[in-house]
Amino acid sequence: MAIDAGVAKALERLESVDPEIRAFVEEPDRRARLEASPPGPGPLHAVPVAVKDLYRVDGLPTRAGSYLPAFAFEGEESVVVTKLKDAGAVVLGKTHLDEFAYCEPPPTRNPRDLRRTPGGSSGGSAAAVAAGICPLGIGSQTLMSVIVPASYCGVVGLKLSHGRLPFDGIPLAPSIDSVGFLTPSVADARRAAAALVPDWNDATPPTRPVLGTLAPWGDPARNEDGWRAHEGHLERLRAFGVELATASVPWNDVGLWRTWGQRVGDLLHGEMAKAHAPWIDRFENDYRPRSVRAVRHGQTIAGDRIEECRAGRAELSALLEDAARRDGVDGWICPSTPGVAPVGFEVTGDSTMTGFWSYAGLPSVSLPVFDGQGGLPLGVQLVAPSGRDELLLAWAEVVEAGLAG
Repeated sequence: MAIDAGVAKALERLESVDPEIRAFVEEPDRRARLEASPPGPGPLHAVPVAVKDLYRVDGLPTRAGSYLPAFAFEGEESVVVTKLKDAGAVVLGKTHLDEFAYCEPPPTRNPRDLRRTPGGSSGGSAAAVAAGICPLGIGSQTLMSVIVPASYCGVVGLKLSHGRLPFDGIPLAPSIDSVGFLTPSVADARRAAAALVPDWNDATPPTRPVLGTLAPWGDPARNEDGWRAHEGHLERLRAFGVELATASVPWNDVGLWRTWGQRVGDLLHGEMAKAHAPWIDRFENDYRPRSVRAVRHGQTIAGDRIEECRAGRAELSALLEDAARRDGVDGWICPSTPGVAPVGFEVTGDSTMTGFWSYAGLPSVSLPVFDGQGGLPLGVQLVAPSGRDELLLAWAEVVEAGLAG
């Protein structure tokens, strides 16, 4: 059976450029699989999709970026994958990621500069979109894994509210893990969300949002480039007519920044240890070193501490809602990353700009601006209160137009 023309074009592009960027997990019989799986009808008919190898796809092995045997992760196909197929999309292939979506880097290179990381952990999906192989990549985010690779690769990254679309891939920290999309534009992200997210209500707000601008946080020496560029982005948006207002967030206080950061880290590692309990002792020799250390560290975190940190998610979300009302803003705007993608492949990013929003379960989107060093992309991040994903994308369309103007 002949492959759909659009899918065939994506496959041709994959075969041409992927040996260099290595976004996709190798699949010897990819063409035969695609020939045997014609797309069905639906809102995403024949759209080729790159799926992060954290999600199960019937007929393809799942290893979560690790060397563990695929049989360890066997199970029912992931919800987002089944929804893709029901919407008529075609799974072009699995994409590389940091091992277990944590921190051991994948082989993927950044299409914007092959010397640089694509970001993690959804770097393979972001690179596939940035390289023009396909218009939709499926990722996931625990702390930074959609927003950071979107920023580094110069694509749009949408991280949904926690639980808005069920996450049933290989878990990192289930209380935080969220589904995300990587796309060339906000319109593409909206199309994917409308097709895949239950009860999506694609209504446009009656007025433009008031977005809260924030004082820098984190290590000034590491984040200076991102915040400096962000000031230029804000000036461009003011000139376009986007309404901005000074706002604050709980972690603007240095002491609270450390307190919240410890909660985030303890929850992630504690839940990671529980998630890996079926595998770590049996397959420890197949884990890479940083993943082993993370799981073993998580095993030292007491259950009551994990519960305390889990409860802190709702507390932080409520504090952010209160802050938005107090400051008279609808959502927030800040950098997606501390700067452009770094040269090298030992690390895949920094969650300074993303971790707290993700911990609180809020939806966020990164929009590319190609004004970093040497024309490399930077990301502008928009964040909305939990559950307001539709409004977030409507705001993103306004900001996208303002940044392009």
